[in-house]
Amino acid sequence: GESTESPGEVVETLEYVTLSESVHPIRFTWTQMHAERLRELGFDIDFQALSIPDYIERGFNQRSFDLYPLRYLDGFDPSGPLYTGFHSDSTAEGGGNCSLYRSDEFDQMYEEQASTMDPDERQEIVFDIQEMLMEKQVVTPVMVQNRKMPYNTSLVQSPTTMPEYGLG
Repeated sequence: GESTESPGEVVETLEYVTLSESVHPIRFTWTQMHAERLRELGFDIDFQALSIPDYIERGFNQRSFDLYPLRYLDGFDPSGPLYTGFHSDSTAEGGGNCSLYRSDEFDQMYEEQASTMDPDERQEIVFDIQEMLMEKQVVTPVMVQNRKMPYNTSLVQSPTTMPEYGLG
């Protein structure tokens, strides 16, 4: 039978803002392929490959985009990526919350995990935060980078890893 539901809102052209091929050939190629798949699904895509300054301006200052791929929000402790990517305070111009996501519930849970001393309790709160963000589809992870950090043992002894940066 025919659906009795009315059609949803028409999606106009989507602005897909990415880095130029000369700046980041792998990201450019991946986003081109992704944009083509979206076109095959019927979306009208305005694909814009920009220089680094223009890309940063559009995403972090103007917040003018529909799709904006980032290598982003990684690190070894959850507080940094969670605050940068999702906290309400990080929505100010130049802040890292490019999606402009705001949630009092998130902010409260973030503060709770940041002040919880028991590692197991903190992990549980962080997992709850992650579930909430995935349910809201705030961002869409497309890959996770494995950060292996090889080094020459004949030149370097007893390296010390640094949080967020691996082997400095």
